[in-house]
This record gives sequence, structure tokens and C-alpha cells, in this order.
Amino acid sequence: MKKIVLILALCALGGCALTTVNEESVKQGMPEAKVFELRGAGYNYDRVWKAAMSAMGNGMVIIDSHKPSGAIRSRMSHGPTGKVVGFFIRPTTPTASHYQIEIVSREPVSLFKLPEPTSWEPSVLADFKAALSQK
Repeated sequence: MKKIVLILALCALGGCALTTVNEESVKQGMPEAKVFELRGAGYNYDRVWKAAMSAMGNGMVIIDSHKPSGAIRSRMSHGPTGKVVGFFIRPTTPTASHYQIEIVSREPVSLFKLPEPTSWEPSVLADFKAALSQK
């Protein structure tokens, strides 16, 4: 009985609800990010950006995009409690010998749900590569 009362008290204080993930907490340089290099002729920043926007809008809601800084953040749901995925491109110059792609995600946590161990979204990379291969 004491355990039930304790659980109900914690829920009343908001412990059972999912906490939101602030999109600003998903940023470039996070240790759990997955980093990829894109090399080769035929790639320019506009093409890479367009493919990234396509990938980040596939099944997610883009919540923040800033082409001059190379940052895109999407939420995996329409509500404020969905996982946030960040996609970062460096450099942001029109042409470069290579582009660095960084993907990271952060999931909200709750009293009864631990964060998933995945720190990035493999489907985002697959969608990015598919969009990039289209001419």
C-alpha cells in the first residue's frame, strides 16, 4: 500500500509524464553523436542541405533549420514530448573538398521509461543518402 501511495504521489508531482526535450539541448559536438564524412566531386553545400532537409522531414517535423550554420533539428512527433534529432553539416561553404555530417538524437525521459541507447537515427542517414543520390 505504501508503494502505491508513493507512486501516486510521484505521478501527482509530474514524475509519470514524459519530460520534453528542448531542441537547443541537441547540438553539434555532443559526445554521443555519429559523425560521417562526405567526400567526392559533385557535392556542394546546396545539394547536401537539400538532401538533409528531405531526410529530416521524412516522418518527422522540422522544428528548427538554419542553413547558414548548417543545423537542422526535427521532432519525431507533433507534440512537445517526442525525440529530437539533430543534423549538422560542416563546413557551410558553397564548395568544399568534403562535408562532415553529424547526427545526434535525444529522447525525453520519465520515471518509468529510460532513454534508448541509440544516440542517433540510422534511418535519417539512409534517407539522407537516398536523397543525395537523386539528381
